[in-house]
This record gives sequence, structure tokens and C-alpha cells, in this order.
Amino acid sequence: MDRNLGRRGLVLLGAVFMTAGLLACGRQGGTAGLYGKDKKLRRDITLEEIRSAEAVHGDLIGVSYDHGGGMNGETDSLTLTRDGDQGPMIRTRKAAFHSFPLIVREYRAEETVFGTLEDLIRKDNLTLWADLPEEEYEVLDAPETSLTFIYDETDLGGSAYETYTISFDNVIPEGGREILWDFAKTLGEAVLEENCLDRYFEWNGDRIEIGRDKPNTEEEIALLVSGYWTEPGGDKADNTLILLGYSLEDPMDFYIREDGTSTEWPLSFKGIVHEPWKEADCGWQIRLADEDKNLWILYMEDLSLKLVRDDGSASYTLERQN
Repeated sequence: MDRNLGRRGLVLLGAVFMTAGLLACGRQGGTAGLYGKDKKLRRDITLEEIRSAEAVHGDLIGVSYDHGGGMNGETDSLTLTRDGDQGPMIRTRKAAFHSFPLIVREYRAEETVFGTLEDLIRKDNLTLWADLPEEEYEVLDAPETSLTFIYDETDLGGSAYETYTISFDNVIPEGGREILWDFAKTLGEAVLEENCLDRYFEWNGDRIEIGRDKPNTEEEIALLVSGYWTEPGGDKADNTLILLGYSLEDPMDFYIREDGTSTEWPLSFKGIVHEPWKEADCGWQIRLADEDKNLWILYMEDLSLKLVRDDGSASYTLERQN
């Protein structure tokens, strides 16, 4: 074997490993001393130490805020992505206590939003926070909150969807919780109602279509009207509230809240008619009766519930509490 050729091969092989090492160091970013034996950041890590590290990433392609779970089963999430020719898009999913399915809203976002968020991520090296250790004690049945950043790091030898998730339940450095909430607030400010493109219901990842020509199943109808619905505007504590059961056969209680008191007004289920109510943009109507045997009609229009008396003498518009 040619010794010179062997030496050149070793030099070339060494260069490959050195390049890989530098690449890994660039992505991890000079973090020696920040980590413990468990490969998590030290429990006593400071913001200054995290900020002093260097982290190199590819293109930021997604950011999300997620809050929910726990005993109440609430959901509040906001996801920012790049959607081809449409540019930055934001999708929100919301459902309050015992409210399901989710209400999903899709928005067009400003072109500058990714740059603004990326500056905040770099400022505090937020991707490193994904390696924070877990708290020793967790509150059972409490909702969880997290931020997730998604990068395309294929040019750095990584994944096309490299994710970094920060749990608010982890050991957060002193002063760090305010930083995370400020980031979540900035992300939320990117949602502009005038840029809303679509609104719809979602259950188990499937979209539930609503309209005069949509033959919704009775299971879908039960899902759509279940949960907490209130009259729009004002203080919810003083608004009319309707609480429906988890199935159409469960009691449907209608509450009138006035002057801080609550008056229960039960409505009994009489059946579903699979046809529109007058000119409503809905292909079904639920028939209910009050204690005086007056007939009431419950249907959906523009993601709101309409409750009207059959003779037209009274009506309510109710919106999902989320």
C-alpha cells in the first residue's frame, strides 16, 4: 500500500470527522458546562449562561403555542406555519371547559412575523430551553403549556422538521417564565381578525361541515351542540347560558343569569328534524319543549347556536365559550 496514499486517506477521514464535529458543535453551540450527567441543562442554569451559548439552526418554518388538558379538558393552541404560495398562516384551535368539538380559525399572517419571532428565539437562545430538566413534583390533572419551534435543518445534516419544545412545567431559569409568556403574547398578536380566512368545527382531526346541503349525522349534531354556549358580549357571569349534555338524550338546561343569580330553565328533547329551519344555513333542527310545553327550535348558523320559539315570540343567539 502506498504510504502517501494512506496518509492522505487518514487526513481526509480526519477532516470529515472534524467537519461533523464542528457542525454538531455549531448546532449544539458551545454548551460545555451547561449540561449535567442526565444530558439535561443544569437545574441551577441562569439566563446569562443560556444566552452565552451559541446555537445554529436552519430556516424557522413553524412555531406553536399549546395549552390544555387536565381535569377541565380545555384546549387553546396557536400554530404558525408557511403555507406555500399563501405565505405565513396561523391556525387557532379553541375549546373551553367541557366544550367540544374544537372551533378552528385560519388566518393569513404578516410576512414579518417569522423574523420577529426568530429574533426573540435568538435573543434568549430559546431552542436550548427544550433541554431544561423536569420539575420534581407535578400537579396532577393540571393543564399543560408549551412552546414548540420547528426548523428545516437538512443543510446542517439534521431533519427537515427538527422540533424544539419548551414545557412551562420544566425548571425555568429565574426570570424565564416572563420571557416565555412575552413570546406567547407576541405570537398571539400576529392574529388579526381582519385576516381571518376560514372558521369551522373539528373533531378528532376531522372537519365538520355545516350548511343547508350538509347531511350531518346525529352523532355530529350532538357534538356540535354540546358544551357551554353563551349570549355574545358583556360579562359571561351575567349572560344567558345554555348547558347541554354529552348526548341529545341528556337534559338540556337553559340558565337565565340576572343580577348575579341563576334561574334554571330546563328544555326537554323532542327530536331532530333533518331539514333546515326556515332560511337557516343549517340542514337540521332540534326540537325542544319547555315546562309550559312551548315548542323551541335549536339550530346552527355561522358557528353560532340559534334558539327560537316556534311562534317567533322569543329568540337567543349563543356562541361557544372559548
